[in-house]
Amino acid sequence: MPQSFDRRFRFRIIAGVAMTMLAASVPAQGVSELIVIEDPHCAPCQRFERQVGTHYPLTDVARSLPIRRLPLDGYEAAGLRVERPIHRAPTFLIVENQVEQHRFEGYSSDELFWMTLESLVAR
Repeated sequence: MPQSFDRRFRFRIIAGVAMTMLAASVPAQGVSELIVIEDPHCAPCQRFERQVGTHYPLTDVARSLPIRRLPLDGYEAAGLRVERPIHRAPTFLIVENQVEQHRFEGYSSDELFWMTLESLVAR
């Protein structure tokens, strides 16, 4: 493998870890956000991270709906008020003031993710 590819790959991993750490901070009151409930062993979660997650913070939608990641086995500790328990990763929640407004589950492609997110945000 070329050395430049390896360097870019490492940069993406480091950038992803840094964004995850920043996104995990508790949001300010009145903030809407996209919560991603994930499991590190989940293949669709890993695919989401590669295809969308690493560059989501650079998108226009991220300005009004920043992303925060929470673990499937510990999302309750974040103090979210959800409509029903979460048993599947990834689960995407649009929350406002820590209260679930919309939810969609699973990840199959970046196109479907963006279409679903855009339709929910438009509501």
